Amino acid sequence: MKYNLSFIGASLFPNESIKLAKLYLDHKNWEKLQKIVLEENILQKNTLATTKREYRELKKRLENLPVPLLEYLVSSTHDMAKLTLIYAICKATHIIYDFIIEVIREKYLLFDYTLLDMDYEKFIRRKEEIELLSPVTDKTARKTKNMLLKILEQGGLLNNVKERQIQRPYVDEGLLKLIYRNDKHADKYFKIFLLSDTDIKNYRERFPNE
Repeated sequence: MKYNLSFIGASLFPNESIKLAKLYLDHKNWEKLQKIVLEENILQKNTLATTKREYRELKKRLENLPVPLLEYLVSSTHDMAKLTLIYAICKATHIIYDFIIEVIREKYLLFDYTLLDMDYEKFIRRKEEIELLSPVTDKTARKTKNMLLKILEQGGLLNNVKERQIQRPYVDEGLLKLIYRNDKHADKYFKIFLLSDTDIKNYRERFPNE
């Protein structure tokens, strides 16, 4: 299945995502929520087209969070909310998941902490060769790269988009437990937080007994 690049229309948007999550928990109905968002301009955008586009993208991400994780999102610290959204966006957007696992995590575990343009370019070429990514215009390529870097910065996996130093964020065990209990592929997604295989194995052995 080819990568979907719709994520370039919205960065991590923690504040907007939390607003939508709160409204969804109140109404438990995405269609009703869309009507409220459009009529009341919940996302505070200048045009209806922008509101619709960003709502679609944020909804696609939040739909991957079961109610316990949505409740965690709206009640956690800002940093943990952003990591919850990194999890949601990785569930919704395969190119971001693959980039974190194949490039960011791989470099981090090898003590190579600087993300280079070459790392991104090699990743993209590899995906084009196996036809996961269709050829794109230079403009779309720039947007894709810039938005990906911005999301990684917002999620705490890069220190900033200029220096691009890879860093492992602190992850609250409460978030990891919720993912473990609600996602049969938890091991796969624990990796996005740059945890080592040993760390993941230890959590997997400990969590069922807690």
